[in-house]
Amino acid sequence: MLRLSGVSLVALLLLAGPAVAQPAATLCKGGVRRVELPAAPTGKMEEVCISPWLATTFSFDTDVVRESITLEGRERFAKVDPGDSTLKLVPSEKLVPGERLRLTLRFKDGAAPASAVFTLVVQAAQVDTYVEVHREKRTVESCQQELKESAAELQQCRAENEQLRAAKGAPDGLRGLIVTGEIDTRTGISPMDITRSIAERPGNPFNVPEVSSYHSKHGVAVQLKLVMPAGAAPFTVGGAKLEGKEQGALEVLGVWPPWPLVPGKADRGLVIVEAKAAAGEAQGPFTLTLWEEGGPQRKVVIDHVTFP
Repeated sequence: MLRLSGVSLVALLLLAGPAVAQPAATLCKGGVRRVELPAAPTGKMEEVCISPWLATTFSFDTDVVRESITLEGRERFAKVDPGDSTLKLVPSEKLVPGERLRLTLRFKDGAAPASAVFTLVVQAAQVDTYVEVHREKRTVESCQQELKESAAELQQCRAENEQLRAAKGAPDGLRGLIVTGEIDTRTGISPMDITRSIAERPGNPFNVPEVSSYHSKHGVAVQLKLVMPAGAAPFTVGGAKLEGKEQGALEVLGVWPPWPLVPGKADRGLVIVEAKAAAGEAQGPFTLTLWEEGGPQRKVVIDHVTFP
């Protein structure tokens, strides 16, 4: 049996280095949250779960100073609507699950605590839809009254979220028909598998194992699957171009999806590009170019794209 002296044991511990504390996972029950802010600071920061295109409404027991509201990554929120004693947030798809953003604000009356700090944790689906913030203990009667008001507010939040989901759940035009699975032979719009006929550029950062094309009465669409290597940074399509040598560039109507593509997510590797094309304008091979929104400007180029 190997025996270690006291000196050897200390040396091994020093080589191993200090243990790294892992951050605790955020548990999000969703729905209505009640937050009590103590008058004396405790160092604890309240965490609130948010999710893209789902509304979260803060309700404070006193008025806040609107100009004091500081929201990290504010430009990536679709809606930031402060009221006298409320704050409604609707994150956009630019926020990635796992991100943690800081929200700070001050109260008008100056009573303790004079300010509040929250950590907004981006989740894929769970969301705190209604967050009640109180700075003191409340009576039973007051809590019962607030529960009634909260139920009404929650119902309104749910209705608004359903409207947001309906508006952002699928794109317009030919892209929407493809995403929702409405394309079949009965619609007169049949897809054509062009995977074997297309040519990928050597500098493409991602593989493209599947490509299909569509041709409707007023436009065309290209559906492709991107396979991102492990460890690659998320990729958000910022724009696209469909250009032929003889026909020139077609007018691109939109690209789906608007959210980032993430490595290892098979359901998020689908990209659809729709363009306007009158009869006769979609003849001959085209070159499809996709480029990244901001960031390092990665791009995907595919040659010999044809349409039915």
